[in-house]
Amino acid sequence: MSKNHAPIDDSPEEGPGFLAKQINSAEVGVDQDGFHHHYWRGADTLVVYDDSGVDHVEYLEGRLLADWVEFVDGERGWEQKGAFASALIKADTWRKE
Repeated sequence: MSKNHAPIDDSPEEGPGFLAKQINSAEVGVDQDGFHHHYWRGADTLVVYDDSGVDHVEYLEGRLLADWVEFVDGERGWEQKGAFASALIKADTWRKE
């Protein structure tokens, strides 16, 4: 391995895990009904909205973001996941478990 490249480690301290820890806010995805689900880490809160405004605010209060993603998948389904959704979910899990 080159001296210039550290091994990739998927832990929260290095590698892709490091990026995940830096994400403070990102879109989790758009559900089948066209609502956007946006997560704010500092508030541990999801805001669900569309072009007409905010539809719902979900305060996770320590619950896992992954559980919300699973709930929406079962209730409405996902049309599209956000670009950083996987990293955001992973970082949330590391932080809360």
